Amino acid sequence: MDFLIQELVRETNTIGSKANDAGIAGQVVEIKTCIERLREMVQNIGVSPGASGVGANQSNGGMMAKLIVISGPSGAGKSTVVREILSTCRQPICLSVSATTRPSPPWRN
Repeated sequence: MDFLIQELVRETNTIGSKANDAGIAGQVVEIKTCIERLREMVQNIGVSPGASGVGANQSNGGMMAKLIVISGPSGAGKSTVVREILSTCRQPICLSVSATTRPSPPWRN
């Protein structure tokens, strides 16, 4: 993932350096912001509670971290599933909750 993010940054920089348009320059800044958010999310995958420092997100004890995504509409039981996983899983597990910051589409209001 780190390599892919690095490549996204490289390609975005190339686009920005070749464009002589203020609109494209603004889009490049927005893309870089999104890539940085993605980089932070990737760094948080597999971090054990209390872990810090360089390499905290790397494999632990020879086991690679796994990402589990629970997604569904409101009332589908996501919280129930997460509580069950957290209470029964014998492996170290961290919970990360995220939500979109984009506005709802007009048809959803």
